[in-house]
Amino acid sequence: MMDLSMRWLVLVLAAVLVVPAPAGAQQAWVVAYKDGVELFEKANNDALAEQKLIEAREKGPKQSRRHNFSSVDYRPFIPDFYLGLIYVRTGRVKQGQEFIERAIRDGLVKPDDKTYALASTALDRVREEQARLARNTVRPNPPDVAKPPATTQPPATTTATNPNTQLPANTANNTVTPPAVVKPPVVTPPANQDPAWLASFRRAMDTANTSLRQSRYADARTSLAAAEGHPLDAARRAEAAALRRDIDTAQSVEAQRIVNTATSAIRQKNIEAAMDQVARLETVSPGHASLPALRGGIERLRGDQQGAQQIGAVERVGVKLFLSGRYKESAAQLERAVGSGVTSPRIYLFLASSHAALALLAPPAEKDALVDAARRHYQQAKPAVATLAADQKFISPSIQKVLSGG
Repeated sequence: MMDLSMRWLVLVLAAVLVVPAPAGAQQAWVVAYKDGVELFEKANNDALAEQKLIEAREKGPKQSRRHNFSSVDYRPFIPDFYLGLIYVRTGRVKQGQEFIERAIRDGLVKPDDKTYALASTALDRVREEQARLARNTVRPNPPDVAKPPATTQPPATTTATNPNTQLPANTANNTVTPPAVVKPPVVTPPANQDPAWLASFRRAMDTANTSLRQSRYADARTSLAAAEGHPLDAARRAEAAALRRDIDTAQSVEAQRIVNTATSAIRQKNIEAAMDQVARLETVSPGHASLPALRGGIERLRGDQQGAQQIGAVERVGVKLFLSGRYKESAAQLERAVGSGVTSPRIYLFLASSHAALALLAPPAEKDALVDAARRHYQQAKPAVATLAADQKFISPSIQKVLSGG
């Protein structure tokens, strides 16, 4: 009895331990993180973005590349990385460098991630700032060493020849001090300044990277073109070329994914889904080579569906006329449909049955022609006769005897 009670207590405690945290507590850091990332991407309120990300960092779980935000929502939880980018963007480059390098070192961001381009751009900016500070740091000139004033001895005075000549006053201190030599000030050449276009280049590149993360490829290319419009040095040209390759790769991968989805929708005869994917492809890659084939597939599918609707309408009218005993009208209606290219095994079956019924009622002079027409149309329906078993129940044995040649 005691063992049973203890086992029950262990199971209860285990159940308590696996109960998930309250949804409200989880929701707080999830909302803070999502808001912080969104504000960072908009780049219009870095202070609030920083506040939200710090809140998510303090209240949230351990950072990882794949975290469960909800039952089916898995995504990276990397507030340190975005905080580092904000610090660099707002001039706190040393702190930003520490956060970004730690995120890379801990494997939160890897070279094959879309966000890695942001890390590279930010670290490039850190290095530029460090180089600029190094250039602007000028070693101070050593102080001038003051030289003692030169002493000039007065010329010797002879008093023996003229005893009445009086010596000037203060003969013993008669020292002449030459004027001090003033050295020209040392002119320090101005420190190397960043080129005027660099700030504008940076803004354009940041905007292009943000558009790329949001899969807005046309906007990303427009911003990149604005960045490339400056008189770039070799390093900036290489950076712009790397971003262009990233845009090309991301756009190509997404376009191919859309093409595959659209092709699958056409194969499943889902016109609406296929049209949605084609419209999306026209936005992502307006000149994609697969667009003509996809549009053609949709048109064929639309034509098939319209044909199916038309066939269904003809079948309903013809069968209704046949079942009501109006064989001549049924035959005329179905003959017109076949003549216009609207055919199906069911149409052929009831067209043949209508002619057979008319043959049974016709005078002997008309009977043979009607029987020939009935049997000819029945041969056209015969390959699919197994699928028409339900319809054949409504055809009398006498008509079926005419059709089968009995």
